[in-house]
Amino acid sequence: MSDCITTVTHKNIVFSDKKSKCVFKIKNDQQRQIERHEVDGCLIKGEELKKCDWLAVDVASRCEIYIELKGKNIGKAVEQLCASVDQLSTKKTAKKLAYVIATRCPLTSVEINELSAKIWRSHKLDLVVKTMEHTESIEKLLADLAN
Repeated sequence: MSDCITTVTHKNIVFSDKKSKCVFKIKNDQQRQIERHEVDGCLIKGEELKKCDWLAVDVASRCEIYIELKGKNIGKAVEQLCASVDQLSTKKTAKKLAYVIATRCPLTSVEINELSAKIWRSHKLDLVVKTMEHTESIEKLLADLAN
């Protein structure tokens, strides 16, 4: 396995970024094996390339959760998530989750819904946009992917 990917079973798995104050946490009470893929600067290198910050993969189901920690440019975050799916997804037609955790979200819910519909059609990505810090249980994430 690469230095960019670590498998953890922690009860709280934290995804953060030096450039952003945003944090995404996965509650993992059952201590499932979760792969933490460091995408930006590790799996995908180069400033000119679009890429998200993190990818979390449940080892048992191989479900993919793409994570972008962003300032306020949600449109750019969506582009980065889609580019990462194009480059990293092992299950091209499977449903995937994409989280944007932003310092603030200047878009209206209508604009977010339009972005969500667009990336669902193009990449089978379910988009969730939250601000600053968000925690989700792995069970809920996997249930969302099953629906």
